[in-house]
Amino acid sequence: MVDRAWKYSNKPTPDLVYYDADTGHYYYLYSAGDFLSEDTDEAVYISYDVGVQKPHGLTNDRKLPQIVTTAPGILLGHTALTASNISSNYDDMDDFNPAQIFEETIELYEEYAPWFYEVTKDEEGNVVSAPGMSLLLEHLWLNRPIDENDPRLKELKMPYTIGQIQFINAGGLKNNDYNTNSRLRELRDARTDELNATLTKIGISVDSFVEENFDQYQNLIELYTQGYLNAANLDDFVKHYTGIDVLSSEDSRYLSFKNIIEEQVDAPLKFDLGSLDFRKSKEADRLGIRYLGQLKYNTLDEDTKKEIAYLVSTDQSDVAEQKLQTIFDSDPYFERFAGKGLNYGQVVGPYKQLYTSIFGDAPDENDTFIYEVLGMGFQEAGKFMRQKAYEVGNEYFGRTVATAMNQGLGGNVIRGI
Repeated sequence: MVDRAWKYSNKPTPDLVYYDADTGHYYYLYSAGDFLSEDTDEAVYISYDVGVQKPHGLTNDRKLPQIVTTAPGILLGHTALTASNISSNYDDMDDFNPAQIFEETIELYEEYAPWFYEVTKDEEGNVVSAPGMSLLLEHLWLNRPIDENDPRLKELKMPYTIGQIQFINAGGLKNNDYNTNSRLRELRDARTDELNATLTKIGISVDSFVEENFDQYQNLIELYTQGYLNAANLDDFVKHYTGIDVLSSEDSRYLSFKNIIEEQVDAPLKFDLGSLDFRKSKEADRLGIRYLGQLKYNTLDEDTKKEIAYLVSTDQSDVAEQKLQTIFDSDPYFERFAGKGLNYGQVVGPYKQLYTSIFGDAPDENDTFIYEVLGMGFQEAGKFMRQKAYEVGNEYFGRTVATAMNQGLGGNVIRGI
């Protein structure tokens, strides 16, 4: 057994130990496999600093690998990570590689930001570094925001935007729920304000634009929040999209703008309901039922219900209420109340009480009957309900009528009706 004479003897068995003469430190190296760019055969390792003391053994009689004095490949996290960053859950293990956990963690970044996987080469075509992956490793494992001015970003040839970096720093890929991720919510609010300011600056009423282009407006906010639209091009993009100042087809941005508009802005509104907070979904249901009643809300098409849930989840309940109000005002059942700023919950109460007084129990709000009487005056509705109760032989109604007649005639002369 190896004693704990030095600090990191209990860490998982590394693939190599590297002594860096430039820093005077030893490093545990763990093979990171081939998850970088496909055009390199260069070995890749995650490097953890273990200090200036030469490692002289591992706990549990594990064998210490050879010590090399030349970097064996690309070293990710070199000088940034220490072995303290490896969870103690993996202490004394001989078959655990931290790089495996990292590879699983970064999968969701590959499609959104492929530049993380880019490598740089020297004049002979030899891979010399992986600047993007180093940035990502430090961001995820050290919980360090990516500096928009980090010199490693300048080494990248693939396009990226500052907006993407801000979206990543806000945790947008790890948690895209605006309700629980306050940093992402703040970023989205700021992007919404910037988009609204741009519309106003070019002479377009925000309210009118939202009313006429609701889906496109929401898509624009999402695209801008996620960094697919660059702040430097926002003004020109909105002018181009609205037709105020259309780019020439010769403009280098024309094709990019065209693809974004066709594939993302004018595409059907995408609702990522998997990220919506359960409580917010229930809140959206309650809001919909208050405006339209159970039957009408439950029979809305799924896209409309998803849209309402999305709006409530992203703190746009006022927009959701406007949409529900429009649906209420245009429904034939609610024609008597249209244009008055009323909703189902505000008008149904007296009719429900009237129903209960005649039938003896609460109305089934998933049945059209209660909606039918809403279109009548109150007295007319009472007559209609009593006629209905008589036709269906409602027992409570029969007893009520019999009691009233008995009392009117001075005794039990009516035994049933």
